[in-house]
Amino acid sequence: MLVLSRGENDRIVFPSLGISVEVLKMKGSKVAIGIDAPQHIRVVRHELLQASDAYPDQSVDAEVNQMRQHELRNEINRATLKLQIAAKLFENGETSEGLAAMAKGIAELCALGTDVATQENQVSETAAPYLCDGESTVFAKSNAPNGGKVLLVDDDDNERTLMASYLNRCGLHVDQASDGLKAIYALSSNIQPDVVLLDMNMPNLNGRETIKQIRACSPRPNVPVFAVTAEPIETSGVSIDENGVTGWFQKPVQIDQIVSAIQQCVPAAAPEGCQVV
Repeated sequence: MLVLSRGENDRIVFPSLGISVEVLKMKGSKVAIGIDAPQHIRVVRHELLQASDAYPDQSVDAEVNQMRQHELRNEINRATLKLQIAAKLFENGETSEGLAAMAKGIAELCALGTDVATQENQVSETAAPYLCDGESTVFAKSNAPNGGKVLLVDDDDNERTLMASYLNRCGLHVDQASDGLKAIYALSSNIQPDVVLLDMNMPNLNGRETIKQIRACSPRPNVPVFAVTAEPIETSGVSIDENGVTGWFQKPVQIDQIVSAIQQCVPAAAPEGCQVV
């Protein structure tokens, strides 16, 4: 047991668990403490602890493990996005910027202690059956009128910015929303995207409910929607059809495959190809 002496406003932090304990007030033999912990971690007074709480069942363990896997996928995705952006920068001759992006991506992967080569397939096999009509097209530079418009919906600011940067470099105009409610508002305004890229786990209105709202009562009920999420489709309750999503990409993703999917849903563009600008 670790024994520590702490005074008022002192804090003890468990960084690997996301838990902090702070001494708020001391009066006589009484001490008021504040505990900040992730939602999946229960905090109870010991006298209220039941025998069943001391030995949680496997379903609780499975739920916690699923949440950890979900966050790990998001972290890996953020790192691999940096590496994919680095590749585009190298392709464009921007060597110093590419090296900087690559170094950040590698550092994040090393910090995770993850061997990317052993990760499962980065894109879900269920992303294949797109419902968009027409042949695959290509994109022109971002200032071209037919470059394509994307509404990118994700509550992770860093991840959203990285993906938007990559899509911009492929000649796409990208509007962003940080949750489902903002996405519905955007679709109800003057934003007319060719495609929506949608995360599933978000505050205010999650991906599943956002899809329902888009299909039921938005001005663009038939807009192609691609799920880009750490969640597997098998547990999402979402279908790949006209009432659900157009395709499913499980993080960590290869953005080029997302770009190819978007191309099938955008009016034919100029033949220059996906250019780095």
